[in-house]
Amino acid sequence: MTAWLRQPLRQLVLLAGGFEVLARTHPRFTAWRANWAHAIEARTPTELDPSDLPTLLLDDGPVLLELFDRERLRGRAAVDAAAARAARDRIDAAVQRSQPAWPVRPLGL
Repeated sequence: MTAWLRQPLRQLVLLAGGFEVLARTHPRFTAWRANWAHAIEARTPTELDPSDLPTLLLDDGPVLLELFDRERLRGRAAVDAAAARAARDRIDAAVQRSQPAWPVRPLGL
């Protein structure tokens, strides 16, 4: 991911209901993220229920990886520009109705 983020205009947006489990179970990612805070944005929805968030991975092009059934881990991987554009629109709407979360350095004493 470091090589990917080093390319110009790259940004990783994480949208989740909470990041406590991620921070606890992946301490190396948490530490690495501190060095790339300018390119990694963590957000949590304000109006959506976290269980209603789509589980997917998008890139800049037509590639889409989407998880439909979280219990049985069923999903699809596709190279479909129309499906990727529709998924990107859903995610953009959710990101617009979200707020920054998971600060790199916690505040306090």
